Amino acid sequence: MPGEGSYFFEPFSESFGRRLKVEKFYYQGKTKYQFVQCFYNEFLGKVLFTEEFFSKSFEALKEDGLFVLQAGSADPSYSQFFCSLVKTLKKVFPIVRPYWTFVLSFGMPWGFVLASKTKDPLVLDEKEIAQRMRERAVKKLKYYHPGFHQSYFALPLYLVKSIKQGKVLTDNKPFIWKL
Repeated sequence: MPGEGSYFFEPFSESFGRRLKVEKFYYQGKTKYQFVQCFYNEFLGKVLFTEEFFSKSFEALKEDGLFVLQAGSADPSYSQFFCSLVKTLKKVFPIVRPYWTFVLSFGMPWGFVLASKTKDPLVLDEKEIAQRMRERAVKKLKYYHPGFHQSYFALPLYLVKSIKQGKVLTDNKPFIWKL
């Protein structure tokens, strides 16, 4: 483990047994984290992306911590997984903010979700964001800017409707692609 309160997790380059050890460490860990990031992958196993997993992530977060999830396709034809993840996270976290962008390397819109116990990104206005960026000397961004922040969390109507139809994912009823 690289340091107190953090860990390096490379689940797809190591054996399945190694992944189990990391999951065991995570589930039994006493450390609270400021930030937990979960990347979507093609491994849709029983352990990941369920209400139970998200509950453990919730427990692992500090009170003002953030959980961020790369959540799969937000394309109109393939948004079922993304929308089910949003619905599942809403069962666990009081604040869930889905967002999306077009990812050129994937050739389609891609979904992400920010979840938190107490922090809501929508309460930040353009002025506050600009001030924080100045204080942190954030410059030369090519995509994000303070005026774009609120719109970042605006979803197209097809996603709003699909989220309502999403399924809550559990260990006993994980996501299965249906073609």
